[in-house]
Amino acid sequence: MSVLLDRLNKQLELHENEIQLIDVKSEIKLTGKETKEAIHLFREQFINQNIQRGDVVLIGLENSIWITIIEQALWEIGAIAHPVAETTGIKEILSEFTAYRYSGAIVSDRLRMELANQEILSERSFEVLSHLVNFFHSTALL
Repeated sequence: MSVLLDRLNKQLELHENEIQLIDVKSEIKLTGKETKEAIHLFREQFINQNIQRGDVVLIGLENSIWITIIEQALWEIGAIAHPVAETTGIKEILSEFTAYRYSGAIVSDRLRMELANQEILSERSFEVLSHLVNFFHSTALL
């Protein structure tokens, strides 16, 4: 993965003052420099959440620029990003959470409301760039 990360980071550096990511829905636009800063902030939050090399983190978000940033932040730690459709049902997510022993999950507001009262999960949401990130840890790993 280091070759991929090296190339991604090199592109962000080469185009640090140019728009690199655009979120059509929210109209957020990030330059290479802003994208790199967002990746760094997410990476630090994941480290604070005790996400480590080899951990698998479920991502259940609507399509947005945040998925790209979150995935790269996880890769830089050596963690594995496992995206699922935001429309995935709660039963399937809970089943996968147990079967694959996810260390954590980052989910949409809709999924957050449905996961908030599950015994196998502990909510530990955090904020990055004025954006609330719905984050859950596995209670089996706490």
